[in-house]
Amino acid sequence: MTGMTTIAQPLAPQPWTAPREGWWELLRAELTLAPERTARMVRMTVMVMGVVLISMALRVPEAAISTYMIFFATREDGPSSVKTGIGLIVAVTAAVLLGLLMLSFTDGEPSLRLAAIATLSFGAMYVARSSPKLGMLGFALGFVATMFLVYVDIFPTPEVMTRAVCWLWVILAYPFALVALCEAVFGDDPEVLLRRGLSRRLVALADLLEATPEEAGPARRRVERLERIGTEGLGPYAARGPAALVPLRGRVVGEVQTLLVIASRLPPVPAAPSVRTSLRQAAVACRHLGQTILGEKGIELSSPTVPVVEDPGGTDAASLAVVLPLLASIRTLALTVDKLRAPGLVPATPPAPAVPPTPAEQEERRVEALHFAAKVTLAAITAYVLYTALDWNGIHTALITCFFVAQESVGATIHKFTLRLTGAVVGGAVGILSLILVIPRLDSGGGLAVFVGAVTLLAAWFSTGSQRISYAGWQFAFAFYLVVLHGFERGTKLVGARDRALGIILGNILVTLVFTHLWPVRLAPRITDGISRALDALADLLSVEVGKPESQAHSSQLEQAFFSGLNKAQQWAFLGRFEPGAKSGVSMLPALSSLYLPARALSLSASDETLTDQALPEAERWRVDTVESLRRTVAVRLRDISSAVREGRTPTSHDARDAFEGPRRSFAAVSEAGLRKRLAPVRLRLEWLGMIGESLESLVRSGGAAAAGGVR
Repeated sequence: MTGMTTIAQPLAPQPWTAPREGWWELLRAELTLAPERTARMVRMTVMVMGVVLISMALRVPEAAISTYMIFFATREDGPSSVKTGIGLIVAVTAAVLLGLLMLSFTDGEPSLRLAAIATLSFGAMYVARSSPKLGMLGFALGFVATMFLVYVDIFPTPEVMTRAVCWLWVILAYPFALVALCEAVFGDDPEVLLRRGLSRRLVALADLLEATPEEAGPARRRVERLERIGTEGLGPYAARGPAALVPLRGRVVGEVQTLLVIASRLPPVPAAPSVRTSLRQAAVACRHLGQTILGEKGIELSSPTVPVVEDPGGTDAASLAVVLPLLASIRTLALTVDKLRAPGLVPATPPAPAVPPTPAEQEERRVEALHFAAKVTLAAITAYVLYTALDWNGIHTALITCFFVAQESVGATIHKFTLRLTGAVVGGAVGILSLILVIPRLDSGGGLAVFVGAVTLLAAWFSTGSQRISYAGWQFAFAFYLVVLHGFERGTKLVGARDRALGIILGNILVTLVFTHLWPVRLAPRITDGISRALDALADLLSVEVGKPESQAHSSQLEQAFFSGLNKAQQWAFLGRFEPGAKSGVSMLPALSSLYLPARALSLSASDETLTDQALPEAERWRVDTVESLRRTVAVRLRDISSAVREGRTPTSHDARDAFEGPRRSFAAVSEAGLRKRLAPVRLRLEWLGMIGESLESLVRSGGAAAAGGVR
């Protein structure tokens, strides 16, 4: 490693983690607009305005449901929206036939009709949970058929009921057809979304790497927002390419996210001129890769030079723990993009098939799906019986809400309840105020469409975000439409608006009560399971024997296993904030994340360890043995903590500083410049191990609180 010195103002040794986000930072990140998101919001708004005009002109009843179906069917890209729209038309058609069949057997038999409602609800939710491919279609079929049976209480005669069923097909099908048509013409191409998303992130990285001190603040905040958003949404687009290239495309997406994670921890102020030069080289490489991914330029494989430290202290090691992984990730990304640019050189072999779940895992998923379906059915039947017994059909939206608000875990359900309740209250309030202040002043369908479109644009701003906030936008739109749009005309009665809003709130409350008390699915075990898997992978990584041909490939697999466990824990961490007992496991994640950078730096230096160690004088070889002994000690410590977390025990505490203080003093006592230079790689490994040890003790302190949430 040559050509790059250390950072003049080095990064102090401190745990690495992504910036802790508060609610305001989360909202800012989620509401940040990109051109593709803005275009999608506009398309949704225009389609909703079209539905309002069509329903008013052709006198199609239940315009509120028709407008909401635009939100239900629209996806991030054009092909997915078209596929969803067509699939939902098929499902609604089948549901109409099924509903008419069920009505022929249950008409005049309330007990049979109640049993049919329960059966359809259970079947729809079971398919939605157990089958990823058919989930939405099965859900739509069961839900629509269930609503047919519920409408018997509204319509007095079979003839009127049959006409209502046929109208319901129109109410649902024509918005789906409109979505399929508009998205087929104006929808975004998945490949374009993938390329633009990756390029935008690489350009943001380049802006940060070459930013002046005055420009660094906004550039860093942009990178941090992109890091929080992540690249999860780009993964499905990467999987749509040629089978032989899917692994490479997925690797590009993962490497870009890794770069965002590392860059968010770069020193705030650029240091020595040589380091700034290398970071500018990295910025040029990122910007060039962004243009290459867009197809604007060819690939260049020249990489930024890597630093050499002749006398590394703890601060130098912490700096290199950030810089080395950054430069290595840029190099890996460039090589991967180069392979994608020359697909003829990639072996035409399909990716390895996914490992099928074990019988035990299949049974566990089946039982979870059964429990989920039973809980939703119980909440829905309770809502139906309640408003029927009270003869208060105006709150029938409680039944509809039970289908849409349910989530598999307690934390997810409470999170969704919070968002939907907030959206329902705000949307209902906006709708009621509109009935008082705006609707009486509108005298045409065009004016109503424009007003509804303006509110829809605001709702779409939230609904096009991630699942952290999107449900609030969905519920805001639904509540507003139910209040403002009655039948095929504008609403003017506050009583109906009040009842529908109360029904939405009641449905949310029922689902939350059922899911938190009946077969509750807790997130704490899932979080701690991911933490223990990550710790096991890191322990194995530190135990890899250096110098063997397969060592590098094995280390790469273990790094992926570490990130798999960490990502699994982080996936549930946000929802864990809403679940009692899960916050303790969430508190361990910053310390766990801080293990990555020094471990990655150790892995990158492994290929040079044999050569650098052999170049040492015999009298100094004991230092190598000392560092290797500490490596084994840290690996054992990792396994002990992992076992304690997995079993729900409190990990024992050790002071890691004492174990590293003696070796550090011995390195500092070396006065000969040449020897200090030759000992630099060994000292770096010592400092990186010390960073891991210190982070482990921080994790142990958090683990004492997390033990109660261990895997049962």
